[in-house]
Amino acid sequence: MIETLSKVFSSLLILQLGFVLPVGFLHSYFERKIGADLQARVGPNRVGPLGLFQGIADQLKLLQKVSPELKTPQLALWPALQLAALHAAMVTVPIAPHLLMTITGLSILLPLWCILMVSVCSLLLGVNSREFTGWLAGLRSAFQAISGFLPAMISLISVGLSAGGFQWSNLLSPHDSSMGTWLMFREPFLFVSFLIFLASGMVILSLPPFDSTASGPDLRGGLGTLFSGRRSSLSVIIKFYGVLVWCVLTVGLFMGGWALPGFLSSVLVAVLGEGAANTFAYQAIQVFLVGLKTLSLMMVLGVVGRVMPRIRFDQVADFSWRALGPISLVCLMGSALLKAGGISP
Repeated sequence: MIETLSKVFSSLLILQLGFVLPVGFLHSYFERKIGADLQARVGPNRVGPLGLFQGIADQLKLLQKVSPELKTPQLALWPALQLAALHAAMVTVPIAPHLLMTITGLSILLPLWCILMVSVCSLLLGVNSREFTGWLAGLRSAFQAISGFLPAMISLISVGLSAGGFQWSNLLSPHDSSMGTWLMFREPFLFVSFLIFLASGMVILSLPPFDSTASGPDLRGGLGTLFSGRRSSLSVIIKFYGVLVWCVLTVGLFMGGWALPGFLSSVLVAVLGEGAANTFAYQAIQVFLVGLKTLSLMMVLGVVGRVMPRIRFDQVADFSWRALGPISLVCLMGSALLKAGGISP
């Protein structure tokens, strides 16, 4: 029992220190820097070398501010549950074989359910705000999450159908090592499902340009107005964790996950021996590869959010129900036909 708990604790420590913190640090810097370049600004360049520590300075600044008293105690409960759900999702996403602590027949559905729990907490947070703007923002957040949840689920079914199962062992088999054999490149329908899954995640998490739950003259900031001072830091962390979980999930489903390229795996086996997969160096490279893919995907979402105009709430609903949903169904039927005809690789 003690040995099992020590392994779980060490895995969680490695997960936070070796993956979440480095990705969060680099994402905070590159998002600001790329956003500044797109808008012809200088960007962070003062705090630390090349402005690398600007994100840390901003978080410390928020932590020094005094938060006003909450009007209802529930306003402190729901953000804490959101963060707990996202932490739980991190142990189910495919970062590395030794860091995957939950393996079931429906492994790919667990992170999605955790993210849906975040949307439920947003609804309850808005209902307990006792303000019309917060109440309306909570309802919009829940409805928008439901509208994005349907095409995301259909895309997951397409992936499981093509891979032959919903376990990570099916999705990350050894022949998925090169870029050409990633699931998103196996057939045209899966590539479209990849784009739909990304767009659905942006809708569920209310990322720009689908952040209609925090915009508009009737909302005046939405749920973000309920946080101030130190609690603003918590809302930033929740948003980052949501994007991180969704991007890691996308990498595992469509971009090969932790599977190393064939030539690199052969080199490591030649250098480290037959048991190379169990060595620290091999596992560290797997974590680095997933982190690199995840960070690149997060940057793409950030660029899309900055260059696209903000979409109204009714337009987001139409986009989800009338575009993402039907197209995802067509992709599912196409993948099923290819699988049944033996055409799918």
